[in-house]
Amino acid sequence: MKKDPDIKTNVNIVKKLVILTELLVFFLFICSSIAMAHTGFPEEKSSMPLHADPPTPNDAANYTTSSASGLINVTKATPTIYWSKPTNIIYDTPLNSTQLGAYASVPETLVYTPQSGTVLSSGMHTLRASFTPTDTINYTQASASVLINVTQATPTII
Repeated sequence: MKKDPDIKTNVNIVKKLVILTELLVFFLFICSSIAMAHTGFPEEKSSMPLHADPPTPNDAANYTTSSASGLINVTKATPTIYWSKPTNIIYDTPLNSTQLGAYASVPETLVYTPQSGTVLSSGMHTLRASFTPTDTINYTQASASVLINVTQATPTII
């Protein structure tokens, strides 16, 4: 008598996924306790059905073909913004790419507040980078901030 393969399809383990990992997680659901050949990939959707062509056991003499399905909710990814704290600047130094040097995990344009070219007064200031994705279906907005210290300038006496 042939055995049914132990296909693990516990959808409750995974509640939400980001779109960047959907195929990896799909394959985790196709795990089996025996060696199997598998073909078929899910279509890219925001609510992705977990089904594919049934895996075929490599040992067909002892195992039957089996299949399973489920539904997985793929959520928007939130990009990460990387930004090191800038070094101190002296008053009358306009902000530039040295201080406004953040970058995101997704290629997009960051908008800085205050913007490049701004001259800050002496003291501590917060710099903010905002990310608004072009692809609003798959990504959320994100922001980051860092502190910068503006030191007093030394007056030149002529």
